[in-house]
Amino acid sequence: MIADEVECPQSAVLDLVDRGLVEAEPAHEPAARIVLTRRGRLLADAVARELAVISEASSAPDAGPVAGPDAGPDAPTAKQADPT
Repeated sequence: MIADEVECPQSAVLDLVDRGLVEAEPAHEPAARIVLTRRGRLLADAVARELAVISEASSAPDAGPVAGPDAGPDAPTAKQADPT
């Protein structure tokens, strides 16, 4: 994916350059061309996979209430609350 124009503070870009996640050409120009490094692409891919997992989990049907640590001894378990 290519973004034509992204507004980002120069300090943030320089921080990403220092971390080896992007290359900026020229590095100290306001309109620098920013390219993800291999390390940056790996991180972006990992974040995208994690967001997909979170999205799938949040769209899954609810299994019903689950007893938490503060629920007390008489709180129904997930199996008791939804016997199907």
